[in-house]
Amino acid sequence: MPYYGCMFLRPREVSIDDAEDPTILSDLVRALGGEVVDNPFKIECCGSYHTIEEKELVSRRAYKITTYALERKSDAIVLTCPLCRFNLDQRGKEAEKIFKGYRQLPIYYYTQLIVVALGLNIDLCDFSSHVVDPRVLLEKKKIIPKEYKRKGTKSGKKRRVQKRVK
Repeated sequence: MPYYGCMFLRPREVSIDDAEDPTILSDLVRALGGEVVDNPFKIECCGSYHTIEEKELVSRRAYKITTYALERKSDAIVLTCPLCRFNLDQRGKEAEKIFKGYRQLPIYYYTQLIVVALGLNIDLCDFSSHVVDPRVLLEKKKIIPKEYKRKGTKSGKKRRVQKRVK
């Protein structure tokens, strides 16, 4: 399920898509072989910087956005914004404490899906930073082999850092 959030499409004067009915992320997901589930919350704010002082408010937003996706049988949420990823992923974990029976969905940056679709090294995705491990869904759908699940910083291995090109 594509999720644009509020900052990707605003201000309208510099937006790369229609701020009220964007399609660019949906088009990309389809081009990469994914199935798109429409989402009326796709342009709603995730809570943005309220995450600093209003954690519960943001957790409730994450719950609302993710629950809608779950009700529509969506397997994941695809987004563009690091703050949206943090709020839907991290604050979503906190929503599990507020809402009984709530479960999160994997969250993907659109760039991570491009890496997977192009068959590039999956380590470029740095899935270890996600609360819900996105590799599990990719393995379940046989998009990546299971051994990728055991890689990453959560298993205790050091993360490779690429040297900066001067």
